[in-house]
Amino acid sequence: MFVRRIRVRFPSAAVALCRALPLIVLAAASGSSARAQPTDSLLLHLEFEGDLLDSSGNAHHGVDTGTLGFDTGIVGQATVFSGDDSVTMPSVPDDAFSTAPYSVTFWFDVPQTLQASLVGKRQICNVSPFFDIRSFPDEVNYAIATASASNVLVGPRDDGWRFYAAVREDGWIRLYLDGVLADQAPLPPIDIENTAMLGISTSPCIGADGTQMLEGSLDDLRIYTRSLTAEEVKSFVPGLIFGDGFETGELDAWTQTVP
Repeated sequence: MFVRRIRVRFPSAAVALCRALPLIVLAAASGSSARAQPTDSLLLHLEFEGDLLDSSGNAHHGVDTGTLGFDTGIVGQATVFSGDDSVTMPSVPDDAFSTAPYSVTFWFDVPQTLQASLVGKRQICNVSPFFDIRSFPDEVNYAIATASASNVLVGPRDDGWRFYAAVREDGWIRLYLDGVLADQAPLPPIDIENTAMLGISTSPCIGADGTQMLEGSLDDLRIYTRSLTAEEVKSFVPGLIFGDGFETGELDAWTQTVP
């Protein structure tokens, strides 16, 4: 897989100005934003406003299997995982993830050093049909595979709230972080359908390869039955996100050109 990355370094004065700005949240956590976010083709929408109810109208409600909590998030409240919690969405059909386009978006705040399970639908910690999203030290990934091959996209991250979007469309998979394209790869029309339940902090790689259950916060999980455009992904982020983690004297922006 050939991936081109362009690293842009901003002068220290610009970084200082950026650090002087507060974390930009979606309209001061009121749930509104400057640009309308897409609502059509929603398969699932967990807002985590003190519960695990699906507001998409499809009744794919989440089921907690631990001591899940809630606290202030990037949009209203967020769900808080303490390292022994998981959430499954048992009513999401298996064929929701097969050969067709889809998009997964959410906000997350996970310690930068943690290798943890985020969102996925995967049966075994080996090459098999699945999609799996995990955090790693300084990175977050998007893995998609069949029984014979896998493809993994990777993007850089820091501590603090980050917006994540994984998009599968005809011939491509793309990973966006904070509204910016971080990685992409061509993808043949593979079938990733499996019988595992869609879940958060449920990867079968937990305890097998250093992956842990999630310890951190997740907010506003949405799954679409279509591919979001780059402009639609940007609609979730009403400006640059300046959070913690910029301590090296430079701010790196990762960009790529979408064909």
